[in-house]
Amino acid sequence: MMDAQAQETPPLELTETHVVMVVDDDTNTLNALRRALVREPYFVVTSEHPKLALQWIPRRNVSVVISDRRMPEMLGDRFLREVRKTSPRSILLLLTAYPEETMEPPYVTVLAKPWDDRTLRMTLRRLLREREESAGLGPDPEANAPPVPE
Repeated sequence: MMDAQAQETPPLELTETHVVMVVDDDTNTLNALRRALVREPYFVVTSEHPKLALQWIPRRNVSVVISDRRMPEMLGDRFLREVRKTSPRSILLLLTAYPEETMEPPYVTVLAKPWDDRTLRMTLRRLLREREESAGLGPDPEANAPPVPE
C-alpha cells in the first residue's frame, strides 16, 4: 500500500530565481509563513511595515507580494494597489481572515487565514511557474512536440 506522500504530485520545478515579499503587521504570522516556506526554492523577505516594503519593492525584482488585509499602517488593498503601480509584473496575493471583504482587483488570488501550508506552497509554485511561462522562461513547448514531417 502506498503512503499519502508517495501519491502526492511532485512540486513544480522553477527555472528562475524568485523573491517573495510577505507583509503583515503580526510577527507571529510572518514567522509562521517563514517556517512554511523555508525549504522552497525562492527567497522569502518579510516586513511588518507596508510603507517600508513600498520603498524596497521597486528596487528589487519581486516575483510575488503577499499582504495581510488588515494592518494599522495601511490596508492591504491599498498597499497592493501601490505595489501594482511600481512593480507591475509582481504577482499579488492577499492573505486575510476576512476573504468575504475582498472583492476588489488586482489580486491574482485571495488566501484565507488560517492557511494550509501545503496549499500555500503549491499555490505559490503554480503562480511562479505561470509567471515564468508568461515571460518565456518555462519549458520549451516544442521540446515534446512530435516531429514535423518533411
